[in-house]
Amino acid sequence: MSREASHYHPDDRLLVVIGTASGASVALGALASASGTEGASWLMVLVQATVAAQGGAALLWLLRWALRWLVGRVTSSHAVLDAYRRGDTATYAVFLLSLSTALGVRLVAPLVGLLLALFAVAQWRVVQGALAARAASAADVARTSRDVGRGLGMLAAAALGAAATLQGFAWTRMLTTPVGGADGIVALAVAALLVGAGTGALVGRWMRGALGAGRRAASVALPLAAAAWSAASLVVVPAAAAAAARAPDASAALIGLAVLALPMAALGASVALIGGVLSTVREGDALFAEAIALVGASAASVLAVDVLLAFVGVRGLVWTATALLGAAALAVVAALLRLAKPNELSPLAPAATRGALTTRAAATTAALAGALLSSYGLVWARILGGASGYRADAVDHALAAVLAGTGLGLLASGALQRRLDAGPVRLAALLIASGGVLSYLALPLGAGMLDAYPTLGRVVLAAAAAGTAFVVAASIPAFAAGGMARDAGMMGATLLGAAAGAMGTGWLLLDAESVEHTALFLAITAVGIAQGLWLAAPERRRRAGVTVFSLAALAALAGHRSFYAGVLEQLHFGPKAAERQYVTVVQGRDGVVGTTAEGHAYADGLYLGTYRVDVTGSRGLADGALVVPALHRAPRRVLLLGLGTGTTAWSLARLPGLETLTIVEPNARVLDALWRHRDVATVLEHPKVRLHVADPRRWMQRHADGRYDVIVADGPWHWRSGATRLVSAEFQQLVKQRLAPGGMAYLDASGSLDVLYTASGVWRHVVRVGARVAASDETLDRTPAERQAALLGLGGDDGEPWVRGPDAASTSAQALADVSGDLAPALRRANDLWNITDDNLAAEFKATGAGAWWRTLPSRVWRPDRAWPTVLF
Repeated sequence: MSREASHYHPDDRLLVVIGTASGASVALGALASASGTEGASWLMVLVQATVAAQGGAALLWLLRWALRWLVGRVTSSHAVLDAYRRGDTATYAVFLLSLSTALGVRLVAPLVGLLLALFAVAQWRVVQGALAARAASAADVARTSRDVGRGLGMLAAAALGAAATLQGFAWTRMLTTPVGGADGIVALAVAALLVGAGTGALVGRWMRGALGAGRRAASVALPLAAAAWSAASLVVVPAAAAAAARAPDASAALIGLAVLALPMAALGASVALIGGVLSTVREGDALFAEAIALVGASAASVLAVDVLLAFVGVRGLVWTATALLGAAALAVVAALLRLAKPNELSPLAPAATRGALTTRAAATTAALAGALLSSYGLVWARILGGASGYRADAVDHALAAVLAGTGLGLLASGALQRRLDAGPVRLAALLIASGGVLSYLALPLGAGMLDAYPTLGRVVLAAAAAGTAFVVAASIPAFAAGGMARDAGMMGATLLGAAAGAMGTGWLLLDAESVEHTALFLAITAVGIAQGLWLAAPERRRRAGVTVFSLAALAALAGHRSFYAGVLEQLHFGPKAAERQYVTVVQGRDGVVGTTAEGHAYADGLYLGTYRVDVTGSRGLADGALVVPALHRAPRRVLLLGLGTGTTAWSLARLPGLETLTIVEPNARVLDALWRHRDVATVLEHPKVRLHVADPRRWMQRHADGRYDVIVADGPWHWRSGATRLVSAEFQQLVKQRLAPGGMAYLDASGSLDVLYTASGVWRHVVRVGARVAASDETLDRTPAERQAALLGLGGDDGEPWVRGPDAASTSAQALADVSGDLAPALRRANDLWNITDDNLAAEFKATGAGAWWRTLPSRVWRPDRAWPTVLF
């Protein structure tokens, strides 16, 4: 038996016990707190606990392997690694805190944070002890100091990546809230961030050579400058957003590009400089630092939407990023003190790579790989968003998966290069083609699993997103010329290519083609790039490889229709996909609108309404906004924000005494879908209707002179990503400013009490109408008899009353049954509801959906927006 086998088996058994107990306890806790498990048999409980126990042990095993590899990679010392291995397994015992879940204590974010903090502290103590185990010779002491310096440099890179993600999320929200929050605008914002980071990487590469020893000071000054800008951005970015909201589209895009790209350039240059300093100690650390920054960005993306936003809001994310940048600067200072002296810092000569591409060809191919990465990221964001009902955290989880896959792929590139018997260019070709094939096959397979196993299907899709990025990213260093993989120039080319991919896919391709065709196009593009690399490889036997790639592309093209049949329904409806089949589908950069044979419309899988106008029943009267004249005495000028299926507009256009109906619809694809239903689409030809295709908030800001008797907001479900923009206190204040004296707002609350609570802080009087809310500063005091008379007095185009016949009285009474009295006084006394603001995003991340865990906290836990509205009259 080997020494290692006899020495480490007890630790392995301890790790298995810890992982098994932790996994089983989490599964049992989840079963105990889940609803609908009364009929679960003991056999199924045992099966789930057993599988979770195995999974917990496997996850801890993988985590330990990754950390051991990281310690070995940073220290380059077998003595330190052996000492670390002797003490690291015991640190995993903190995960036994998850046993509390089996006792009824929920594993909510604060407890998870405590668990991870304890694990990090224990790991740090073990690492310190391992470093002290090294022989105390002068050379070993110097080496230990350099290892600590390298570790601090890597922590600084991770902090910079995390700060970039937090700032990008916060600044994008600050900019898109007043300017427009559609998916196409988000793609532009992502492209701007990538342009800044890529340009910064190239600038940092230039600074490393031009500044000489001065790059030590620059590597500290840049994070500090970024921290100062981060703090100032709390004033600058909202001001820029306000200016962009009033500016023409081109000027708004330039403002957004400057605000997002310039600070990202400083962060990109900082990571490049840190990597350059580290590479003087160990060759290849520049790429290592870039990969660690990407992994830090991935972790921050999950942390932001699952934890931080629930506590600190958007502005708090900026302050967190500022603190991370300050910590990164301190870590760089500490690292430089432990690394070589200024006159000893010199760039390493790049190692030649046999059979590599030329520098220009390698940079071009890196840019193409970056374009594929960002394109896949946007497609997977659309897919995972549709698979999860477009919960607010879905897109950021997809981004985290792609970032993690990219970082880990860069880290694994060297190992793949050594283990696979292929030249560097051929290896890159195989990896890029594999990424295209994996992405193309995983989408329908994962979507198909949503039918029987919704949770597992989403996990498979997220894993496929990470896997695709992993494979493609691993190809980037393989074809580098003369060690270019260890240079920031390669990363700069990759990031700039990613910016172009985000623009091309998010703004153009997804607008011109469906998600299914986009997936096919990207797969064939990946195979095409692989063919070009295979032909450029210096090795022989090119014909066989090119033939295989061609056959793969041909197979995808020939079988695409049948392989991807029904994939949208599977993504959107999961177990109910067989019951809801789309008859017509309209897709664009801002989403998908599908219609079933019954005339029901769904926007990205969420119910939008019906294209059939029915005012004969009580539900049709209420849903068609025909209760508006029952609440407001004289609605002459009406503004409708959001066209939907057109039935609300159809009803409002026929109100007695109406002079103008102004409609503002942000999604052009909604109009394309509406024109296919002529019985409703005729409302757009009504002489009193004025249609504008624009973002509602931006349109109202640019038309400050308009005053309306009634403003109807037909918004999305309150927990959907971006829904805050149409339910927040700031939005309601903007609506209030556009109302004429005595005017009324009729908002879509989609059943959220938090929206009603927010309205009670803006308006004097709040009335609930089913899932909607009517609000005004004037008393909505019409008696039930007056409201019923108003409904019975509504007439159709033929002059006959809409509600007629022997059941007219009961029908109108049922339509008004969901109209409450004035709820404002009672709402203001509530202390367990949220005042939704543009900063706290409470509708998306706190009240329901992604933030459902927040409800499990004790009622007295610190909630800054819980007790009273921030705006009273």
